[in-house]
This record gives sequence, structure tokens and C-alpha cells, in this order.
Amino acid sequence: MRKKTILITGATRGMGKAAALALAKQGHHIIITGRKEYETVQVQQEIILESDNPHVDYLLADLSLLGNIHQLAERFKQRFDGLDILIHNAGGIFGKERMETADAIEKTIALNFVAPYLLTALLTDELQKHSDARIVFTASDGHSSMAKPDFEDIELKQGYTAGRAYGNAKLFLIMMSQELDRKFKETGIDITVNSLHPGVVINQKMVEDAKRRGFLGKAIMLPLMRLLMKTAEQGADTIVYLASSEEVEDTSGLYFYNRKPKKVNKKYISVETKEIIWNYCETITGVKLFT
Repeated sequence: MRKKTILITGATRGMGKAAALALAKQGHHIIITGRKEYETVQVQQEIILESDNPHVDYLLADLSLLGNIHQLAERFKQRFDGLDILIHNAGGIFGKERMETADAIEKTIALNFVAPYLLTALLTDELQKHSDARIVFTASDGHSSMAKPDFEDIELKQGYTAGRAYGNAKLFLIMMSQELDRKFKETGIDITVNSLHPGVVINQKMVEDAKRRGFLGKAIMLPLMRLLMKTAEQGADTIVYLASSEEVEDTSGLYFYNRKPKKVNKKYISVETKEIIWNYCETITGVKLFT
């Protein structure tokens, strides 16, 4: 198998770090992204040591900021020649109060949805330099259970809750992956696009919160969490599969869970709503992927 160049966002902890390590162990050239240099360098060195693969690099960016994404793409182009796999793993759910970025975009939408669109648009030329190029989006079943979009108020200036914003963003991400797949096929661009639900993954914050609850947390909550939730490595498995398996070499436009295609909740998905969220991305970023 040819060594591939793989860029993975949100790779300094959890599933992203686990996916980066697994792909490094396969011998690929890995570029991780992170916000804090000390933390990102530390993770880079850990992956190099654990994988015995020296070909691990890093780029710094706050992916909630449009300017940072442009800088990330430019630095990538300056340092590397082409891209095989782009994995959009960075994401997050934020607090009870609605927050906007310095670009005046609601923060959940900015990180979970706008950033993947913009980075994809800026790096599509790099992906086209290689055959069997792939884009992988880490989405969530929250698109079904938490989403309640208002397509006239994408950023929830009214009716904001953290869960609703997160669910909407993951729904929009899946819709964008479907639309991107359609547009690539329509224009003859040979890049596959798939999204996935990693499962409910236990993270360090959950563990710390449980421990703070004393005996109840340590004796009951933690064991239950470990029984019912996935580890970071288990959550990363489908990411790694979609990024590297020959089984999905020609598969595109699907949503996966546990390495298998899964039906998407289509309640809010239509040709018209896909066009709305696509036009929103073009307008808010000022970047058109297709002209």
C-alpha cells in the first residue's frame, strides 16, 4: 500500500489522536492540527514514538476562525505536495449561552460546520493531485436526536440551546457531505466523500466529572460509562476504516456507523435545504468551491 499524506483536524486528544496514531502505525504521513503548540508538539512526539513512524507533522490553527483556516491551508501548501486524505474530526459542543467568534459566526456552527466547508474548499486542489483521494467527516447521530433547524436562522439567533446548535451543525455537516459528493460526481472530480457516527465516546471530561461526584461517581457512574460507551480507539475505528480501507475505495456519499452504512434521518433534508446550507457557507466564508 502506498504511503499516503493524511491531514486530520482535532487530533490532539480523544478520537482524533487515536485515529492519527492508528494511521501512523499503517506507515502513512500524518499531519495533525491543534490550537496550542505545546500540546500539539507533545502529541506529535507521542505518535512518533508509539507508531515508530517519524513522518508525523503538525500545523497550528483555531478552526473556529476563518483567517486561521486560510493560514492553515497556505502553510499546508507551502510545506507539502498534495493531499490524499482529509479527515474533519475537530468539533465541539459549547455552553448554555450563545457565543460568536471574532468573525461574528455562532461558535458551534463555525467549528463543526463552516470550518470543514472552508478547509475542504481551500484544499480540494491538493486532493486532486492524488488518485484515490478521500474526505471523511466525523458527524453524529445527534443530527437525528438533537437537531431542530430553522433554515431562515442557521446560527440560531433565536431559540439557541447548546444541544440544538450541535445537532443542527452535525445535520448540516452530513447534508454538506452529500452535496459535496454530488457536486464532485457532477464535475468529474475523483474524490470520495463519506461521513460517520463514531458512537458515544467516553472522554476525560466525563471521567473527571464522575470522579468529582465522589463515591457515587466512582463506584457507579464510571463503571456504567465504561460499560456503555466507546473508548477513543473504538470511536476512531470507523474514521480509520473510511480513511484507509480498500473496501471503501469507490464508496462515496454515505453515512457510516461501526464500518457499515447507516440511514440518515431525512426529516430536514431536501434539495432545497441542501442548497440553503451550501449557499450559507459560500456567503459566510466568501469562498466558492464550484464556480
